[in-house]
Amino acid sequence: MISKGPKSDFIFLQKSIIFIASVLFIFLYYGLLLTELLSSYCCRYRLPSDRIR
Repeated sequence: MISKGPKSDFIFLQKSIIFIASVLFIFLYYGLLLTELLSSYCCRYRLPSDRIR
């Protein structure tokens, strides 16, 4: 039981690090996507003269 402890802790640490990294990546991806959509939306309605031309 004692000899198995550190290895299981390491595996748990690895899994938690992978989980945190994936969550951060998803948040970053959706944040970039949202900023792109918002910027395009704002630009489209801020410059109606460019859109008409």
